[in-house]
Amino acid sequence: MHTFLLVIHLVVSILLMVIILLQIGKAGSLGGIFGGGGGDQVFSTPSGSQLLRKTTVVLAVVFMVTAISLTAVTYGSKLKSVTNKMPSLPQAQQQPAQQPASPAPAAPK
Repeated sequence: MHTFLLVIHLVVSILLMVIILLQIGKAGSLGGIFGGGGGDQVFSTPSGSQLLRKTTVVLAVVFMVTAISLTAVTYGSKLKSVTNKMPSLPQAQQQPAQQPASPAPAAPK
């Protein structure tokens, strides 16, 4: 199961990189690099294919699911609470209550 999930995870990650690199950004010209020509992008339609965007979303979801599944399969029974690793604190030893200090003798007048 671990090997199968690992192979799927690697294939999905490579496909995800390729699909993202295939998409054309909104600022396709060099002016878009430094922020020039940004005003016309507000009302323009998004570039790129609908198929590429949907494929990116599906691959991203599969990537997240396989990552969580790999963690669960690898560390399934080994996961424990952090609080179990804390050393137990010794209970405070009860000491008898101390007598208040006797008042200082009055100074002679």
